[in-house]
Amino acid sequence: MHSWNSKSGPVLIRLQRHSDHHAHSFRPYQILRRFDEAPTLPFEYLHSVFLCTIPPLWFYLVNPKVDALKDLADGKKDIKTRYNQYMPYSADDKKRQVWGWATLLALQLFLTYFTFIA
Repeated sequence: MHSWNSKSGPVLIRLQRHSDHHAHSFRPYQILRRFDEAPTLPFEYLHSVFLCTIPPLWFYLVNPKVDALKDLADGKKDIKTRYNQYMPYSADDKKRQVWGWATLLALQLFLTYFTFIA
């Protein structure tokens, strides 16, 4: 439960099986398994690296997932916050996704603007 997976992207292959790597470190890269109940970062790993540089936004995006995991560990099954990629989005999750994508878009525009000025 402490090893978070990430949605797979073209740069970091098989990072979505990060939990299996920590559970069974002897297993070769090629045969890592997927754990459906493992927590998942809200965005791909590289996007999450950029988002965590803004701590208030990062805590806004991730703290509900951490609370949902704590509730799951306490035995509460009626979790309304999505903590892995196989659960449906709630209205609150959708709002947090919009904030995250808007921040990533603003960061991309900012970096693109200064690239062309320089």
